[in-house]
Amino acid sequence: MKRWMLLLCAGCMPSVVPDKTGSPGLSDTASVLDTAAPETMQRMAVIATLADDYSVGALATVDLATLQVLDTLAPTSGDAVVRVAGDEVVVLNRLNTDTLRLYTAGEWAAPTLELALPDLSNPQNAQWCGGKLWVSLHNSASMPAYDRTGLRVDQADLSVWSGSDGAAEALGLHAYGGFLYAALEQFAQDDRWSSEGGAVVRIDCETAQVTEVLSAEPSPAISSGPTQGSLLVRTGLY
Repeated sequence: MKRWMLLLCAGCMPSVVPDKTGSPGLSDTASVLDTAAPETMQRMAVIATLADDYSVGALATVDLATLQVLDTLAPTSGDAVVRVAGDEVVVLNRLNTDTLRLYTAGEWAAPTLELALPDLSNPQNAQWCGGKLWVSLHNSASMPAYDRTGLRVDQADLSVWSGSDGAAEALGLHAYGGFLYAALEQFAQDDRWSSEGGAVVRIDCETAQVTEVLSAEPSPAISSGPTQGSLLVRTGLY
């Protein structure tokens, strides 16, 4: 059985749905992590590889200075994404195996945290904010938050943006200054994934309340900007 290593990826896309370049199911599988102090910094790409039939996957790393590849470090599902939360690596398994695994970089034998997410919730991203690990779920009208033990300790209500299919389609997350910024794609999944709007909301990480809403064009996605405290928003019909 072949396995493919995906070094380059398109935008953050929902699970098992073709992305904007037409490549089915290949969604944001690599994250770059700084694993040392600035004076001795090592930059590595942590990558989710997968079988050509999407049956299984595994983590791999690439040292960006030497291009050394270390493969099959830890198992994943056949539809997994890798995120960076602080100085830790988050692996989100999807394709009906919705789980979260949290790893310390370089220690791949076992995750420091593993938890089950709601069935068919299709997790997209995770970020620490206010001492809680927030997880965006594409097929949900809320966003849960967990503590270090895996206990769910909070939840942000996104039902105002849930649309006709009952889900807000939360995607990208960005934490800054005690707030969590979340991109809501607002698809109509039961109507050929047509757009029902789009928004970027700001969540107070202490109270879990949405404190600001930024209107956006259809299918917004967010990422860290080029300077501290800045945010990039990209939009476009899915």
